[in-house]
Amino acid sequence: MKTRLLLLAVLLLLAAAVVIVSIRLTPPAQVVEPVMPAEVPEGYAEENNFTFKEVFAEGEAVDAAGNPVTSVTHTLAEYAGQPAAVIFWASWSSAGREQLGEAAAIAGEFDGRAAVLAINVGKAGKDSEKKARIAMGGYDLPLYMDKTGVVTFNVTSPPKTVFFDAMGRLAGEVNGLCRAETIRETLDGMLEK
Repeated sequence: MKTRLLLLAVLLLLAAAVVIVSIRLTPPAQVVEPVMPAEVPEGYAEENNFTFKEVFAEGEAVDAAGNPVTSVTHTLAEYAGQPAAVIFWASWSSAGREQLGEAAAIAGEFDGRAAVLAINVGKAGKDSEKKARIAMGGYDLPLYMDKTGVVTFNVTSPPKTVFFDAMGRLAGEVNGLCRAETIRETLDGMLEK
């Protein structure tokens, strides 16, 4: 009997320690400010200015008042002044999941100079936020989701990478898997102009 009580006490202490450690390891929620509609610069290609949402997991983001934020709507025009590689992908596509790795490999190289946006497009309800997060695995990319860009840019079989110049004009596209090196070379080429 004493052995069982001692074992139970040890198990309870271990469980409490696990809870305390997990609380300490949980990162604080990031504070997200609402994004105001971007001022579209004169000459910007309005026809390419589509919207997409950045989706946050529960407890991942809060507003300035500390209220939970589940999503923030963005537009391509927010990136006016810099070229962009917009990668449309879906979790049910093996090439789409591979495309995430290619995007993640170079996204940080272009911070502030060019945008690399991996946007989950889903199709006929096949992609939920949960499925998209699972597919993203350990990639350090924000979760963007969109249904409108699929029609605008004729995304019938993700992945599809669409390149835009600094004024939102279509500069090129790649249907299927687009390697990191191709994305890098294309963005570098647009930055040199």
